[in-house]
Amino acid sequence: LKKRGLLISALIWFGVLGLTALIPDVGETPAPYFYSAEQAILSDGSYRDHIQFRATHDLIGISTGDSTVVFVFGELFYQLSAVLTVMPMFLFGAFVARSKWLEAFHLYRKKALFLLPVIGLIGIGAKLPNAFAEGLNTQYQTLSIYIGAPFLALFYGTCIAIFVSYGSKWFLPFANIGKMAFSNYILQSILFTLIFYGYGLGLHGQLGVFYGVLLSIGVYALQVLLSSIWLRF
Repeated sequence: LKKRGLLISALIWFGVLGLTALIPDVGETPAPYFYSAEQAILSDGSYRDHIQFRATHDLIGISTGDSTVVFVFGELFYQLSAVLTVMPMFLFGAFVARSKWLEAFHLYRKKALFLLPVIGLIGIGAKLPNAFAEGLNTQYQTLSIYIGAPFLALFYGTCIAIFVSYGSKWFLPFANIGKMAFSNYILQSILFTLIFYGYGLGLHGQLGVFYGVLLSIGVYALQVLLSSIWLRF
């Protein structure tokens, strides 16, 4: 696809995902067996229990661990739905790469400053109904996930790009963690599973939002420091 085709495809895909919010609200529904079983494994399970659970229970929650066929079907369905959900972000990312926006962002800074409040308002507007809803509303939840989340992510990314384009040196250390993205991804997985899972400290569901944010900031700062040291020496 050409640049225009990538952008149009991404916008259409976002629109289709957004239209799924028109599906009538189903309200509160009983949690599938998968979620209650997963909570028990995460809190108290051994490493072997985790491996066995993931190898027999699909992430959709269709299988109950007693049928390989149902497990495979559930996994395939989940992976397909995941691809369809993130595809507009991939298409938009390809459009940005083809346009070389980030390579010469200063040339597009005025456009970015003009679009920034629009992107932010769309993201916040799609998030607020779900945030203030009383109880579960599947329409608001869908709108929040498929429209609110990606537009707010785009808003945050654009803000960072604008700051960096002015030559701010405050963001230079963060480039190091990006250069080691895969290694840091693996390190985060190891650290947080050891902190939260039953075979580690077992703090799953115990920290709350405030201490969870503090922990995330602390781990991220540690990774920035380690990445900077590694790349320097």
